[in-house]
Formats: sequence, structure tokens, C-alpha cells
Amino acid sequence: MTAKFEDCGMFENCQAPLCPLDPNLSRAVWYADEPICTSRTYGAGLKWIENQRKAKRKAKRDNTFFNFVMLNKNIIIKKGITGIDPDSKDVAGDLKKWIAGHPALSPEQVEQKRQAAHRMRNKKDISKGNKQPEKQIRG
Repeated sequence: MTAKFEDCGMFENCQAPLCPLDPNLSRAVWYADEPICTSRTYGAGLKWIENQRKAKRKAKRDNTFFNFVMLNKNIIIKKGITGIDPDSKDVAGDLKKWIAGHPALSPEQVEQKRQAAHRMRNKKDISKGNKQPEKQIRG
């Protein structure tokens, strides 16, 4: 059985234009100044919600939109990212350009990011005195 909007505990007060329970999600758009799904039941672990959070912090302008296809890509979201101009005469063409300009990360890049994040967490733990790196432990 497929979940419905009403199944979400956040349904009554939710203002997020993109919802994991929306069967028409692929046609919806989101602007960086709009709310993001906060459901821990239905929104947890979704790449596009993670990317929305990053875009909200790093977007250059709030007056360009992102759609599900753009947000669901495994890409690096840098400061100054912009979406598509809603007044564009050729939204489909702009979407193709946007996707070409934001290629998906390769498996090697994903692994490099994962390893870098692990190293940073390890350094943070050491600086807080929580633990020593495994390489420095001598028996």
C-alpha cells in the first residue's frame, strides 16, 4: 500500500512544496527560500532533501527554482549555486544546460568525499580529546 499525504504526521502544518509522498513530485519546483520536508519518517535519507538543505544555505539567489531531477542528482553543491530562471523562454533547454553543468559524482569521487569526511571527523574527535586515531595506538 502506498503512503498518502494524510499518513504523514506533519501533513496538517507542512508548507514544503516538495513532498516525498507526492505522486507528482517529478513535476514540482522548489525555490531556495521555501520550506523543506522535515518528516523523519518519510524524508529521512533522501538525497534530494539533503541537496535542498545544502542549496538553501549556499544558493546565490532565491528567485531561481530547482526541480526534483536537479535536486536528486549526486552532485557537489557549492556556494553561489543557482537554479533555473522562472521567466525563461526555454526552461527545457535551461534544464539540459544546468544538468550538463552539474555532472553527477563518479563512484571514485563519492569514495574520496566519504574518506575526507571520515578524516575530518577523526581530527575533530582528536581535538576534543575524545579518542586517538587508530594509527597512533601502539600496543
